[in-house]
Amino acid sequence: MKYRKLAISTAVALAIMGGGVISANYSLFKVSDDNYKVINVNGEPVLVPEISQQELQEIAGNALDVSELIEDPNKIKNYLKASVLAKVNDNGEIAQAYSESLTLPYEEGSLTLNKMEVGDTVLFATEKGVPNPELINSSNFGLYAFSSESGNIYLLNPSSSRITKISKDSVGEFDKTDINNAPHADVALQWAYSPLISEDNQIVSYMSNRRAIQNGDNFDDIWTINLKSGEESLLIKNSRSLFWKGRSLYFLDNSTNNIKSYNLDTEQVEDIVSNAEQYQSLDNKILAFSHPNNATVYFKDLRATKQFELAVDQASRLTFNFRLSPDAEKLLGTVFVDRKAASSRKIIVYNLESKSLKLFNIPSEKPELAEIQGWINNEQFIVTVYNADGTSSNSVIMNTNDEEVK
Repeated sequence: MKYRKLAISTAVALAIMGGGVISANYSLFKVSDDNYKVINVNGEPVLVPEISQQELQEIAGNALDVSELIEDPNKIKNYLKASVLAKVNDNGEIAQAYSESLTLPYEEGSLTLNKMEVGDTVLFATEKGVPNPELINSSNFGLYAFSSESGNIYLLNPSSSRITKISKDSVGEFDKTDINNAPHADVALQWAYSPLISEDNQIVSYMSNRRAIQNGDNFDDIWTINLKSGEESLLIKNSRSLFWKGRSLYFLDNSTNNIKSYNLDTEQVEDIVSNAEQYQSLDNKILAFSHPNNATVYFKDLRATKQFELAVDQASRLTFNFRLSPDAEKLLGTVFVDRKAASSRKIIVYNLESKSLKLFNIPSEKPELAEIQGWINNEQFIVTVYNADGTSSNSVIMNTNDEEVK
């Protein structure tokens, strides 16, 4: 059944646990003959439980006091991924709409953000349609980081909404101005980029090619900033940082294409995957990877010793844009059934435990342009689809239990 928007769409005061009230537009949507759900400004229809017809009549036209809010960081992270910032139309599609924006200044410009508070957690998402650097969050949303075009790393503290530059322009033997002024090959200096925040919010890692340019090396390096001491140092040469898990940084060794982990406490390096061609971290719980000349995708559970695999015909091609369901039991992705035909793209849902695979048609004349926005819950997910000429889009809710567009 499609989500059907009611004539009633009122401003709702959402009482945040622990004090404070946020006023924003919330809409009520019919999900069955007798039940409705509340969708917030971020288009998340799972923020509060369903309400009955009687309860709806009691609150119609009045403020709705919501006492049950999500506080589980894993759920919050999942909802943020599916932030379509949308409203549901009568036909069940989701049209783009934006919440109020927050503009935060920093040394080189400003960030335009959408802000949402859930319990004591502050969620930031960069506003679509506005030039913004990519915003990286820590695993518990306690910190956010981004890199600027000039190669500086900034930290955003959500509790104060303050942005602070944390990278230095001179580190050890390397000086940004000197390297920029010195003659070197046609390679632009990337002083600091791709920040990642450790799970304990103590370390920020980033990439840099400063050593490669100054010393004539071939690959970029991984550097770290200790947020307590401010110390900035080279951690791993000729490698690319992938993600943090606990106190370990997972990285790709560029000389071997092996994925490894470095533990900050023991200073030990562990081999994780050899000769990886493509790779993707799924919520820092599962590592997806493939090997050259092999259509099989492997999924290594980093919480245990289990490993799964998903094999497709050599004529097909899996795309590396997987999404892990909130319960970590299903994978959402896409596959080109015919690797040479863009129109053959379909959505897949792979159950890691049962090893069962389901294919879903993409409800679009241009399936190759479709974008998976993320899971709403363990059964539903959001996909943005485009019209035939690719000039306009709508987002639709799909369900893993059937092949109908919801």
